[in-house]
Amino acid sequence: MGKKEKMDANSRSRVTPDKSSRKFSLYLMDS
Repeated sequence: MGKKEKMDANSRSRVTPDKSSRKFSLYLMDS
């Protein structure tokens, strides 16, 4: 994944602190 996509995911999780979004962010950071 590109840096832009990662940043977008982080911003999204920040705007909407959903359980799924959080999990998704952690998944992106993990991979």
